[in-house]
Amino acid sequence: MIPNQKDLKNMLTILKMLQDETRLKIVFSLMNNKKCVSEIVELVGKTQSAISHQLKDMKDSRLINSQRQGNKIYYSIADEHVKKVVKLCLAHAQEF
Repeated sequence: MIPNQKDLKNMLTILKMLQDETRLKIVFSLMNNKKCVSEIVELVGKTQSAISHQLKDMKDSRLINSQRQGNKIYYSIADEHVKKVVKLCLAHAQEF
């Protein structure tokens, strides 16, 4: 069975978001707990501007969520499905 057009489009959006190295590193940085932009910048090694741009795209694609706490915004993985996809992909990649 082939998924309907809407589901295929949504799948492609998810896969396109995960095909970028910076975005994938951001996902891994958020796998265990939420982080603010400065923490992600430190882990990923890109500029704050670059990370903020990627976070916006990832939030628009519903891969991540954000929550304001005081003067900081914390980002987290949107749901367990995202984590499962990334973990399965990593497991498969490690078999190469």
